[in-house]
Amino acid sequence: LPLLEKLARDLEMAEAGGVAPEGDRQLLAARIGSRRGAILLERLKTMEAASLLTDASHAYEGWIMTHPDRHDVAREYAGNSLLEGRALIERQQLEGARTALTRVAGLLGKPEEPGFLPQDYFTLTDTLFALAGVDGVGGKLEQAIEQHMSAVRLLVAYDQENRLSVPCRRRLADGYFGLGKLLTKNGTPRDASVAFSEAVKLLSELSNEAPTEPAYRLQLALTYNEVAQLIRTSRPNVAGAKEALEYQNFSVTILRNLNEANTLDNLFRQHLAASLVLNGELLELAGEPKTGLTRHTEALTLLEELLAEPTVTESDRRDCRRLSARAWTA
Repeated sequence: LPLLEKLARDLEMAEAGGVAPEGDRQLLAARIGSRRGAILLERLKTMEAASLLTDASHAYEGWIMTHPDRHDVAREYAGNSLLEGRALIERQQLEGARTALTRVAGLLGKPEEPGFLPQDYFTLTDTLFALAGVDGVGGKLEQAIEQHMSAVRLLVAYDQENRLSVPCRRRLADGYFGLGKLLTKNGTPRDASVAFSEAVKLLSELSNEAPTEPAYRLQLALTYNEVAQLIRTSRPNVAGAKEALEYQNFSVTILRNLNEANTLDNLFRQHLAASLVLNGELLELAGEPKTGLTRHTEALTLLEELLAEPTVTESDRRDCRRLSARAWTA
């Protein structure tokens, strides 16, 4: 990042002195701004990132207007627009995010057109997922589901041609997981359970193929939690709680193992605490209050440790306090 900041300052000096062709300066400014914005977005500095990525989009747009045949730069512009949309979503600037995300498809073209690369599939599907997020927050649930399903269909088509593509299957698993959550919210539990089942299948495959990669097992645990919540909501009785536990116990086991293998990682501790709270609630509903109390006590110990940890963000602290309240209530 310091190197990119120096390049940006040097470029400003070059512009002031007029020592480089304007078109070259414009493209270089776009590339520097886009990379700086991407790094800042990774570091959760969304305000600075959004400003840089928006400026980069303006620079790309100006350059593309005079170089319409440079598809490689159009691809860069599309990637920057996706990042810009994500940054603006984080800033709750939903209309600006929609504008940035909507331009991506036009820049990339269509999958059936020549020159459409594998990375273009992923940029396009990531964009559709982001647009679904915008629609979901904006209350346009049906539209969000359609955006999500369009992305899933694209990934399924790609997977049929590239069966061993890990980036595709990873996105497809996330896609089915997100679709399941949207369908749950839309009141269609049967369709949601099908989506979650597809996510579990893919995440299980990925976990077996890469046993040292914790991200797949973490997502698998979160998916089991969503399935358990779905069953709990649709069948709020003893039988439903027992069925939900058949899935949710897997989540607790996975997260215990992840937490034991990564004792300094607050993320796994927090997810384990949340899973234990849910497990305790389900055990109480299933007629096992004593075991449920043990789960809540364990969760509270983890949450007290997290709240005493100075590196925990304020957002995570709020989540921990909410979980603590649920556990103490139980």
